[in-house]
Amino acid sequence: TVELLGVPPGGEVSLDGRRIGNTLFGVAPGVRHALEVTDGNGRSWRQVFLAEGSLSLVVELRTHFVEVEVSPNDPGTEKN
Repeated sequence: TVELLGVPPGGEVSLDGRRIGNTLFGVAPGVRHALEVTDGNGRSWRQVFLAEGSLSLVVELRTHFVEVEVSPNDPGTEKN
């Protein structure tokens, strides 16, 4: 049995790529599983785990940023 703590209201929970509708569920023991929780604000949480009995996981949603460097002298950005 796996219990997720801290999932925000309206958060979507996916187990092994399939959406599930609750935060308390059973999994096959000894098998690697991937969990993902997302919300409508672009925040997410991911965890891969191997269950060997009951497990409680605390969900902490975070916003992921991508840094892109742009050069004003890039020939691909010149205007005609």
